Amino acid sequence: MNYYEVTKEIDIKEYLKSIEEKCLLVYSPTSIDKNKININKSNLKIYSTSELTIEKETIDRIITNLDEYKRVISIGGGTATDIGKYISNKFNKELICIPTMLSTNAYSTNKVAIVVDGKKETLDAKLPDKIFIDQNILKNSNENNLYGVADIFSISTASNDWLLANKYNNEELTIEYDEANKLLNETIDYVLNNDSQAIKENQMLMYKLVGDAGEITNKFGCGRPESGSEHIFAKGLEKEIKIPHAIAVANGIVLMLYAQSLILDKKLDDKPYIALKKLGIYELNKKYNISSDLITKVFMNLKPREDRYSVVNLIYKDNELKEKIIYNYKNIITELGY
Repeated sequence: MNYYEVTKEIDIKEYLKSIEEKCLLVYSPTSIDKNKININKSNLKIYSTSELTIEKETIDRIITNLDEYKRVISIGGGTATDIGKYISNKFNKELICIPTMLSTNAYSTNKVAIVVDGKKETLDAKLPDKIFIDQNILKNSNENNLYGVADIFSISTASNDWLLANKYNNEELTIEYDEANKLLNETIDYVLNNDSQAIKENQMLMYKLVGDAGEITNKFGCGRPESGSEHIFAKGLEKEIKIPHAIAVANGIVLMLYAQSLILDKKLDDKPYIALKKLGIYELNKKYNISSDLITKVFMNLKPREDRYSVVNLIYKDNELKEKIIYNYKNIITELGY
């Protein structure tokens, strides 16, 4: 059973009113306030994401027993979803996931990103037992929804990294390699061939595109099909400045696609750039004060991931090549108009 088979469109506010059993509810304060969702019911034990945090130690200290609760309910984005998945998996409780935005594919994966001993780690968890979607709520997070779609474009660089891992690290290309590229091409074609406003208003298609990316990683067993060198860069950038994840990834895609074209000796594919520009991702560099100097600093100091071979393994000691990549990055960003 996959995420789409357990998805149902409902009125979230009416559903919450109808709950009679004792349930534990994890919520994002921002999502609750923005959507004016009332969660104050005597049978609901509620915890905010800021109270529980994404730290395993804190969650374990606060939530010690769920014997009296029927199920766990999460309301919000990726953080609320991951906390709900972790708790429900630990105590073997039914999980109802209510995404209020589509900024990540957390609702469709069987993994959680949790901080353990001060370091973010990916732990095994469970898929939600049910996912409830309310389009009237999703439409209030249009920019965040586009972040989720933009993150799909990381398949463009992740698949090239996989090719390099196959060539230089003897990693097998599996069926998920083809499935991920099919999803990437479908998403690029959709973005390039549709009006920007129409894209924003098609919440259920965005839900499926973002969810399918998570489903592919479930089948493979880890994030290899859609996560590679662009995420290594994104992680480095996010340590320097607080920005939406998709913006960090989008800048990583510009850098790494060019680096990969050099190593693989193939023509640079600019469709991901054009599609991301149409979604308005690169214009957010100015909004979040992402300077070329900051990009250069992060990129020049990148180191490979021990557990995932990528183009970073091949370029991180070559400062001359990295400077050439940075020069090209600045040209592309200029051509994109930012």
